Amino acid sequence: MKGIFIWGIFCIFALAACAAPSNPAMAAHRYHASLTRIDFNAETQTAEITIQLFIHDLVPVIERQYKRKLEPEDSATADPLILDYLRSTFILKNKAGDAGEIKWVGKELEVEKAFIHLEIPMPGGIEGASLQNTIFFETFVEQTNRVNIHSGKKSATLTYLPGNKPKTITFRAAGKVEPFRK
Repeated sequence: MKGIFIWGIFCIFALAACAAPSNPAMAAHRYHASLTRIDFNAETQTAEITIQLFIHDLVPVIERQYKRKLEPEDSATADPLILDYLRSTFILKNKAGDAGEIKWVGKELEVEKAFIHLEIPMPGGIEGASLQNTIFFETFVEQTNRVNIHSGKKSATLTYLPGNKPKTITFRAAGKVEPFRK
């Protein structure tokens, strides 16, 4: 009887091991998301942007895209690659439809997260501008990108899923919650 019990425990652990993800990045977390905050600075007419990414997602995506090893701590090598990638996946256009040039401000690294700081000139304000955020969509079909936008006391939230088109930034009335939109 004891042998059957031990065999049963062994089988349970064996099945659990087979069901576990084989990719260490997938084992670290099973969802893929980015969180971005955009603050419009009316004085400088710029969008001040912070993009929060999981390092477990960022490193393999950049390595696959540029076919070279990425060490996030090595700013001289990593920063230009990350900036180039973001220029193709995070596109903010003004009301006239012109894409603003992304300026690298810096990055902060934590154990699991990278905080990328950028600026984009937005003369005339950010309301009515168009934003497309396809970060990691080419790699993770379940990727979700959420963008919180602030201009003075006004705010907006945009959520991007694979297949979404660019969205226009429209501020909601203070205190009103915008429903989730695909």
